[in-house]
Amino acid sequence: MYFSEPEDVVRYLSPTQPQRPELVWFKKDLRVTDHLPLVEASACGPIVGVYLVEPSLQNAPDFDALHWTFIRACLASLEKNLTRCGIPLLVIRGEAIPSLTLLHRHLRFARLWSHQETGNALSYRRDRAVARWAGASGVEWRESPSNGVVRRLASRDIWSSIWKERMAPVPHRPPRCSSRLNLPSPPPQRPLPTAAELGLGSLAPRLSSTLRGGEGRALRLLQSFLAGRGRDYHRRMSSPNSAWRTCSRLSPYLAQGCLSMRSVVHAAAACREKLQAQTAAERPLQFGALSAFLARCHWRCHFIQKLESEPAIESRDFHRGFGGLRDDGPGDEVLEHYLTGQTGYPFIDACMRSLRATGWINFRMRAMLTSFAAYHLWIDWRRIRDPLARYFIDYEPGIHFSQLQMQSGVTGINTLRIYNPIKQGHDHDPSGHFIRRWVPELRDLPDPWVHEPWKAAGLLPGSGRLQLGVDYPRPLVDPTEAVRSARTKLAAARRGPLFQEEKARVYQQHGSRKRPPSRKKNAPPIVPARHDQPNQLDLFS
Repeated sequence: MYFSEPEDVVRYLSPTQPQRPELVWFKKDLRVTDHLPLVEASACGPIVGVYLVEPSLQNAPDFDALHWTFIRACLASLEKNLTRCGIPLLVIRGEAIPSLTLLHRHLRFARLWSHQETGNALSYRRDRAVARWAGASGVEWRESPSNGVVRRLASRDIWSSIWKERMAPVPHRPPRCSSRLNLPSPPPQRPLPTAAELGLGSLAPRLSSTLRGGEGRALRLLQSFLAGRGRDYHRRMSSPNSAWRTCSRLSPYLAQGCLSMRSVVHAAAACREKLQAQTAAERPLQFGALSAFLARCHWRCHFIQKLESEPAIESRDFHRGFGGLRDDGPGDEVLEHYLTGQTGYPFIDACMRSLRATGWINFRMRAMLTSFAAYHLWIDWRRIRDPLARYFIDYEPGIHFSQLQMQSGVTGINTLRIYNPIKQGHDHDPSGHFIRRWVPELRDLPDPWVHEPWKAAGLLPGSGRLQLGVDYPRPLVDPTEAVRSARTKLAAARRGPLFQEEKARVYQQHGSRKRPPSRKKNAPPIVPARHDQPNQLDLFS
């Protein structure tokens, strides 16, 4: 049931006799399977589910109409599945505190249930405000851990073992409600608003995408991947020509919680058991593909944990010695060329245009796009943070902020990854098929020139357009000189007097651990700054 105004909710709930139901707040967990708050709340009494369409989050610079269109389909699926469980879902357009206050006044719920969330700064502040409101209103807010992200992690040394413990239990089945809330008859069904009706715009023109939201679609994608679509995942996930079919494409469904990570891990583990009983010819999936996929399930939570442990990385470099590094970067015109796929490098432009049109591109190409912005164009990662977030249908803040910094070379603990865009094109699109699809200006060029069209014209990189009979820009920068300059500036920053000390801090708080290292006796645990809050309620994730 969708309510565009708080007054509509009041009119609907006014005839209800006080029953003190359990209120389950859905955020980025739009599913009924393996949903611990639902399971635990159902053991306490009748449930009302609520999803808040919060204008402050939707009007933020990292939110796009693309995201709402996907969420809208997720909510339609969620409402249908909750109805089967006897649970009504109220979708209310409004900010968290006024909406929860209104619901509390009319439903008199004593407990608020939700998953912990690791989000951007806006959701972080929102959750802090809700915690204060709950304490002042006499409401017990019970938050359950989400996936493998650990709140108030004492030390990164033990994170991997906790992740394995979290993934071990069998996923929870959808709840069976023995008691239902006595709500009035539903009002006339009002469809969930479209992005246009919410006044949401899109940063890029979109093609119709096959990535539509919903728990059922997520399960079908997972099943098709494990049944054979991902057979060569580990070998073919790097090329944009093959990645769409070979990759799982589960990332947007995980970002909105249509699937839990534990459900994915268990499905993959069950697939591995079946593979062991089959001959090589019978196996729909190779062990290498499955191992690579499971490693990325771990990897996903590993990166989100970084934001949970240090929320300041949304706007500050991991390694503080890189502050101001790219202050001498280019102006807005170069940034616009980059974001619209007009850099003059065909493989870069093809990847950017494909991303803008579909909302998805494989990981290696995302890394290359970020590397190109950071090293060839010398653009600070914060300038591409929000535009790329709006391009990605699977935008996940913890991964997004961490990866932008990692590919920009400002973590201090990772090897510099400077991708050669011409070599990447030859390696992953040797025939130029992907380039010709997304950069049709170059469609008629022969193979030797489609990756470096300026050679056909006998021109060097510079400003202006190529004289090829096609309207395509010259390369914005000379790749050799741009990378040499970037390396020189980064090397100078790394020679700073406190570089190694800060590098050790970053590693201790965020570095990957294959096994727990030995710790000095009586060494104090690391307590993330995010959790320097009272322990009355779990506030953040």
